[in-house]
Amino acid sequence: LASQPFFLHIICVGAMVMACTIIPMSIDHGLVSLEGCTRACISIPWLGAMGFSMTVSALFTKTHRINILLNNANRLHRIKVTAWDVAKPMMFLLSVNSIVLSVMTALSPPAYEMIVERTDSFDRPTDIRGQCNFSDSYAYIGSVCAVNL
Repeated sequence: LASQPFFLHIICVGAMVMACTIIPMSIDHGLVSLEGCTRACISIPWLGAMGFSMTVSALFTKTHRINILLNNANRLHRIKVTAWDVAKPMMFLLSVNSIVLSVMTALSPPAYEMIVERTDSFDRPTDIRGQCNFSDSYAYIGSVCAVNL
């Protein structure tokens, strides 16, 4: 039961995708343009949500497959459970996440904003900090979190 390479590969890919979220988090206005920073801000929820849902749904479907086998073993029935039989919840979860994130990207994407920390005596900025503004996207990000739980 432990050697199900299909699910193990999905868990590894999901963990890698989720770990790649740190790459757009490290991009700032010193490296790329403001448009590039905004695109990096948009990619953060995509990478995080899709990687998390791939990992968790693969673990769930693997556990579901074991439960099906053990429940039928109690009844002394021999069955064959294919990867496709239990991959349907994973496909559903990834589809719902893709739809919600696509709507978020189209209607109210996160934006990169520059915040002036300090100014000099002539009111010129001396310290500027950039950050992603997710304030318009909270409802969508909350929806993704609720679906994944």
